[in-house]
Amino acid sequence: MNAGTLEHWLQKIESVHHREIDMGLERVREVLQRLGLAAPDYPVILVGGTNGKGSCVAMLHSILSQQGYRVGAYTSPHLVRYNERIRLAQRLASDTQLVAAFESIDQARGDIPLTYFEFGTLAAVKLFHDEAMDVAVMEVGMGGRLDAVNALVPLGVLLTNVGLDHQTWLGHTREQIGREKAGIFRRGVAAVCADPAVPESVLAAARDNGADLALVNRDYTWRVEGERWRWQFGEQSASLPAPALAGEFQLGNAAAVITLLSMLGRSLPVSRQSMERGLIQLSLPGRLQVISESPLRLVDVAHNVESVSELAAYLRKLDRKGKTIAVCGMLRDKPVEQALALMAQQVDEWYFGSIHDKRGATARQLARVLQRTAPGLPPSQVREFDSVREAWRSAIGRQKPDDVVLAFGSFYSVGDILSLY
Repeated sequence: MNAGTLEHWLQKIESVHHREIDMGLERVREVLQRLGLAAPDYPVILVGGTNGKGSCVAMLHSILSQQGYRVGAYTSPHLVRYNERIRLAQRLASDTQLVAAFESIDQARGDIPLTYFEFGTLAAVKLFHDEAMDVAVMEVGMGGRLDAVNALVPLGVLLTNVGLDHQTWLGHTREQIGREKAGIFRRGVAAVCADPAVPESVLAAARDNGADLALVNRDYTWRVEGERWRWQFGEQSASLPAPALAGEFQLGNAAAVITLLSMLGRSLPVSRQSMERGLIQLSLPGRLQVISESPLRLVDVAHNVESVSELAAYLRKLDRKGKTIAVCGMLRDKPVEQALALMAQQVDEWYFGSIHDKRGATARQLARVLQRTAPGLPPSQVREFDSVREAWRSAIGRQKPDDVVLAFGSFYSVGDILSLY
């Protein structure tokens, strides 16, 4: 393989550290120092939480871009191409830019072992500097307190919610996980939490860290008003258009974003017009994304209890005349049984696909879990395939005009399907 290609570098950065995940900030801080980027010359907004992070990053990027700022955005994981993780204003980072960033980081790190995620985080910080971004919006990868992104000092932070995910690393209760996620709070820094049932550990972290915290239903509210929705924050109020992402839960994400931008108004002024245009014109692959309107085909990366619950709620409200056919591939370390149980009442036929990754579940394993979860389901309504792509192709091949085909369960699954288009 050509040593100058992005593929070569992605393989290399996977092998630099002997662990896939190694929580801690010391290594990243040291390499940032060596790169001269310990205090970047642009403000940073951090977005943490269990679900909705990608949506909030997309909203912030869209609104701030409408205002005329050059906005860098960093998210993970990617769906089809690694380049999706780093957005430089209105385009994705190119292979050439990523390779140059990785080369600089590799030289600067010396003998410091960096994880795959740490390499990516450092590449984003460097490219935002090299490409003269006015502001960077960065998604916290996992947790918060010890996540590589938290090595940066933010202008503002947004915590979407606290759910049960990555429990091996973050803890087994919402209180434990909340404590880790609230580690992105800073003294005097504007912070928003959109979780309506906020854990006490998050409130305690905000008090201990001295964060300027705004809570949903305490400091700001939102409600649906016909085709629009109303946001209220203190004396500020606005009627806004629904964001161009499916699902009513996106209004909660939008309200948190608007609240944070209002709190940052002196440093990052944003007009009401930019907020409206930004909500209308945003896009985000893989989140209740419509592949085809007629017949209806959708994909969604929902893979934990909270996100699958939202997906099931969306299906309940959907006007469906035909069958709902689910294409599903999941990782073994996700709450497979709970996810399938949540969807069982909404799905008529199941097409399971194996994910060929060391963490991936096979189609047979998923089918067996479903049999335990929904023992009355006829075997004829469950099919198994060697891959999610095969499952998708078969499902849409059998789909009738009034049927709905929905793929969910993992970024891997949705990415494989989107690569077909």
